[in-house]
Amino acid sequence: MKSNDELKCVKCGKWAKPNTIRLEGFKVRGWKCQKCGETYLHPGDANRVLAFNKLKNEVIKSKLSYSGNSLIVRIPKNIVNALGLKKGESIKLALEGPNKITVTIS
Repeated sequence: MKSNDELKCVKCGKWAKPNTIRLEGFKVRGWKCQKCGETYLHPGDANRVLAFNKLKNEVIKSKLSYSGNSLIVRIPKNIVNALGLKKGESIKLALEGPNKITVTIS
């Protein structure tokens, strides 16, 4: 291996350099060969996109709970993993109607 950041291209044998790749709306770490244009995805990031695709058409139920005087929504672990959420991360809530709230990760 040429350096810790580069990856040998399987297609042409040259060195692929680190690159950010857009995949289905996600920014995915990966490598791109400067000679032939072949791209390689970071395995962890690619797995996150696969997990997201498995969940995106499912309806997942969750319950509301209290924490002190606040009502909280619990987010299931498979969604947390698919979106790469971490404790303390900021989100935005928007009311879209009498029975609809959207949650956006900021």
